[in-house]
Amino acid sequence: MTTEELLIPRYKVIADYPDSSFKIEDILFPFYVEDSTESGRWYVQEDRDYTWINPSLYPAIFKKLEWWEERSLEELPEYVESDNTIYKLYCKNIINGWWRVQPLSNEFGIEFINIKCKDTLPSTKEEYKLQTLNK
Repeated sequence: MTTEELLIPRYKVIADYPDSSFKIEDILFPFYVEDSTESGRWYVQEDRDYTWINPSLYPAIFKKLEWWEERSLEELPEYVESDNTIYKLYCKNIINGWWRVQPLSNEFGIEFINIKCKDTLPSTKEEYKLQTLNK
């Protein structure tokens, strides 16, 4: 997945409501549509139809997911950015909300360091290479 795709907001259904077509644990992928009557609306695509709903208005029903939450290992990036530094992931497993990343320098024999997932953004190999060339 691209960094842009990873940053598309997603919501998880955490509670039921009357006449809901969603199931608890469903992950919703909202998308923005310009229309002539308003500046835009959020729609959620279902298997059968498109439902107009703004999940951010109902935090008791929909939990906004962080970009890295509820992702398969294949969806996670190889590189993340934290505090203007890009790191290569040591492993893609998230351990209690922390990434294990390779340090930029291995002069002390450190195999990996931990950084909080919530403090990161997805990055790319190209940005990582550019960073290492500039250091």
